[in-house]
Formats: sequence, structure tokens, C-alpha cells
Amino acid sequence: MMQFAKTFFCIVLSCNCILSVLGDVPHFYVSEFSEDSHGNDGNCLFGDVGTAVLIYRVEPNTCTRIKHVDSATDKYVSVETDGMGNVTAFKNLCDGNCTNCPSTFQDVKLGSCFSIFGQGSAIISESFCAGSPNLQLMDDGFSVFYYSNFFSPVTDCDIQQEGSDDMLYIRNYDGAAECSLDYIIGDVTRYYSINATEEEGEMLYSGLLSCTTTVCKASSCVSIVNLTEGDCHHDHSVAVKVLPSHLLSQCRSSGPPASTRPSATTISPGESFGNGSNDPALIGGVVGGGVGIALVVFGIALVYRRYEFKQRRALNVSYSTVKNNYGTASYNDEGLTTDI
Repeated sequence: MMQFAKTFFCIVLSCNCILSVLGDVPHFYVSEFSEDSHGNDGNCLFGDVGTAVLIYRVEPNTCTRIKHVDSATDKYVSVETDGMGNVTAFKNLCDGNCTNCPSTFQDVKLGSCFSIFGQGSAIISESFCAGSPNLQLMDDGFSVFYYSNFFSPVTDCDIQQEGSDDMLYIRNYDGAAECSLDYIIGDVTRYYSINATEEEGEMLYSGLLSCTTTVCKASSCVSIVNLTEGDCHHDHSVAVKVLPSHLLSQCRSSGPPASTRPSATTISPGESFGNGSNDPALIGGVVGGGVGIALVVFGIALVYRRYEFKQRRALNVSYSTVKNNYGTASYNDEGLTTDI
């Protein structure tokens, strides 16, 4: 009996592991796109001068504060799911408990662009992507990656580290030798100056970024000097890196831009921006989980049958004359018959 109990316990653990594979995802990436001139409502346009994206990571069904000074963002959001990794709603502009969310979007599909009405557009994904499905790149442009965390200094140019709640804000530029207006969002105004030079086949960037005054002094800006493309630079508790805009990612989309209630249609090639309903990995996981559960049931029945056989032998009962719900068998046949 003890052996049967141990075997059954192991099988139950295996079943739980299989079911956990089919459960909720550990986190989502939310990308909120904005455009200085047109508002970017619903199209996730990105790559041209004046376009920007704020990328942050949230756990499912968890009320999360998103505070990002440079984009004038301070709100609570929640990505609601059905417990199986499928997004059911994006709660936006919520109170501190996410019980009152006047800007809530239903039927949001992973990887599908949707409008957030006057605030721009957004995409929710299971995977990180520094770009957009709707790239519009400029000639000789470059993109500045700003890594920040309102609550603690950032340690690296990476928001994908386990447990990280850093945020990534990417803005696209065409260069400005003199201190110039960068953008105005609400009561936040920023200025910048930046130029690029090529040295031995590498691009080097120098300038003053995210300045809070019109004179672009180092004391009020993020300063970079001959920063090699892709290198991470720390300054004023933030981190930055600069890349040519053509290195932005063409993220995979699971559907065309939608204005209110997006639905997945086609998959375009490119880097992953989340799993849709026709994702091979998801389908494989479901099929594999079903096969695993069937094997668990088969194993339980087989273990019980062998346990019962041993018990009958211990009682000196002629097993070949015993009939039960599993059929009959002789000693010689035992081990060859499953009768499930």
C-alpha cells in the first residue's frame, strides 16, 4: 500500500507540472506608442522622427503603478487574463487598486495594435521587442534608448532581467547640433542636442539629452561623449544607449491596427511580439499537455492493477479464477494485459 501511495503521489506531481505549463504566463510587455505631431491613435507607427514608445513589464492580473517622468506618465494599469495566458482586458488609468478603471479595453489580442484614445496606441505581448509591426524608418536617423526607474536607480540597459521593473523609453531623432526643443507632453518639456560621427566603421554619438532647460547644460541633461552605438552609458541614475534607427526591430503582428476591439487575423514575418491563437508553440503545448494527462491516467490504472495483483497473491487467492472490473488473467498473462 505504501508503494502504491508513493507512486500515486509522484504521478499527481507530474500532472500538476503538466497543467502548470498550460497555465498563465509570468509577465507581459506593454508597449505604448506616441507621435509628437499626429497622436498615433491606433496605428503603432514608430521609427520616424518624433515617434516614441514606452515599454514596461507587468504581471498578469496585478495592479501595477507605471510612473515615468519623461513621458509624463503616472497611472495604474492591469493586464487581465483568463488564467491560461489569454488576455481578456487591458485596464488603464485605474485607481490604486485597479477597481475603478475608466479607460478599459476588452478583447485585446496579443501582438495586435489597438488605440488608447487620445493617448496613442499600444501592443501587449509575451515577448520583448524594441520596435513595432508598423515601422517607418528615416534615412540616417538614430534612436535613443532611455532606461529608467522612478523608484530606484537602473543598473543596466536591460528590462528583461528577472524581477526587473525598469522601463524603456525610445525616441527617434535626425540630429540637432544646437540645443533644440525635443518634445512637450503635458507639463513635461525636454530639449536636446546630439550629433553622430563615424570612426573606423562605427558610429559615435555625442550630445546632451533629456534636458530640462533651454540652454542644454550638462547639469540638467543626460550627457554622452563619443558613445559607441549599442554601448550602455549611466548618468543621473538613468542609462542610455544609441542605435541607428535601421536596427529597430520589425516586430511580429497578429493583426492589422484596430480602433476599438482588435482581433487577430494574420501573422506577418519578423521578430516575435507575442503569441496569437495560431502560435505553433501554444498549439504544441496544448497537444503535449493532453497526451501527458492521458499517460498519467494510464499510469494510475496500471499501478493500481499491479498493486491489486500483489495483494491477491499475498492472500493466496488463485488470481486466474478471480473476475473483477479489469477482466481476468492468469499468472503467466499478468504483465501483458492492461485491460483499460
